[in-house]
Amino acid sequence: MEELLSVVLSTQHSLNGFGFVGVFTLLGVLQLILPEPDRKLLRVPLVLFAGYMIVSAGLLLVSKETNIYLLGSSTALLLVLLSFGRLSFLLVQRVALRTWWSAVPKIFLDIIQGLVYVVVLMVTLRTAGVELDSILTTSAVLTGVIGLSLQETLGNIFAGLSLQAQRPFEIDDWVEVDQRPNLSGTIVEINWRATRILTDDGIELVVPNGALAKVPLHNHTKPTPRTRRSIYVRAPFEVPPSQVHLIVLAALQDVSKILSVPGPSVVTHKFDEYGVLYWCRFYCETFHERWDIESAARDRIWYGFRRAGISIPYPTRVTHIQKHDAADGELAKQAHMRKCRQALGQVDFLKLLSEETLAQLASNIEIRLHGRDETIIRQGDVGDELFILHSGWVLVRVARAGVRAAEVVRLGPGRFFGEMSLMTGELRSATVVAVTDCELVVVGKAAFQEVLQSHAGIVERISHVLGERKGELERHKPSTGIDSSQRGHGKEVLIERIRRFFAL
Repeated sequence: MEELLSVVLSTQHSLNGFGFVGVFTLLGVLQLILPEPDRKLLRVPLVLFAGYMIVSAGLLLVSKETNIYLLGSSTALLLVLLSFGRLSFLLVQRVALRTWWSAVPKIFLDIIQGLVYVVVLMVTLRTAGVELDSILTTSAVLTGVIGLSLQETLGNIFAGLSLQAQRPFEIDDWVEVDQRPNLSGTIVEINWRATRILTDDGIELVVPNGALAKVPLHNHTKPTPRTRRSIYVRAPFEVPPSQVHLIVLAALQDVSKILSVPGPSVVTHKFDEYGVLYWCRFYCETFHERWDIESAARDRIWYGFRRAGISIPYPTRVTHIQKHDAADGELAKQAHMRKCRQALGQVDFLKLLSEETLAQLASNIEIRLHGRDETIIRQGDVGDELFILHSGWVLVRVARAGVRAAEVVRLGPGRFFGEMSLMTGELRSATVVAVTDCELVVVGKAAFQEVLQSHAGIVERISHVLGERKGELERHKPSTGIDSSQRGHGKEVLIERIRRFFAL
């Protein structure tokens, strides 16, 4: 018995010496290579090593022939080996794995760390003379009992291991659980038992890994953050689908967060009791802003429908009764006329027209609404309309060859644009975008043609004013590389272009 005790103590002393040297060496190395924030990880090994030193000092006061000395020696060995194992693990994890294998999930690192501690415990027991076979036989029964009582917990743990191995999602990914929008959010933590999700409402949702592995999971961040969103819009049966498609696509192009590649698309989805249902699809890269983007898209479509005179249909089973009063209709018409007449009075070359002619023109023009950030006209497009701002503000952008489009001016109530396109049909020379919600009085070619045909002599007077305005603008306009002979319009040339355009 004494010889066995002597062998056990000799083995433990050897391992104690090895552990002591190893701990000191690893502490020095890690102190040098670890960055300042990671040095706090050395606290646990230091505490274990301090415990080893205290136990070793206490052994000096105990006789080597006693069981207390053997227990203390085994405890000291366990502490120093645990400290050595932890330091070795930190060296591998923080140096080798961070450099070569940075994507190792935390849950696997925890398993490796646990295995290191198990090995240290078995080595300590073995050196203390404990027969491991008997322990393993006894622990098999205990493990079965614990396994049955912790079946659900163990299921969550193994499900967590499976999720970490497959990596269907990572921290900061936007996911939707079980196809339920109220269970969507960003992943904030994946631990042994559950996954924590921060929802759109700012609520922390804890989903057990076992349950998460059994339900469909939509990851809106992978393989790319680009996701397709859908909104549905109804239009009356009387409106041609091709017209609705053009209006919706033009509206979606003005929403800043909607991607142009791949671009938006519209599908005539179905006919129902309300009207024709259109499926509008578009892509965005900011999933957390999806509600705001969809709201902006619906706003643009509403404004587009309003300008085109298209109303969102009511259910056909609802009966709307309205009393039409001739007096009310006359008042609305007079209000429209006053607003248009006031706007026409802001245009310099239209002041040449008589009051009677202006009243005639005001009765044939329309008022349009544009929402904020909507493009009203685009540079290079074909156009034959004059726009007069009754309310709101717009900005004017001009693009030149090899230069990005830049803002040149902002226009407010009473200002106008598009006069050369109205009079000659020339391409739009600038892009105009609504800065705020705008109400625009629009004078079209058809309405103005009636005025010119009934007052043919007015063409020369209008061309004179337009020529002067054009020349003044050209003199103050920065050089664009266009030959000066092509920039201006002579009076005769301008008159000829107006007559040709209006077939006078």
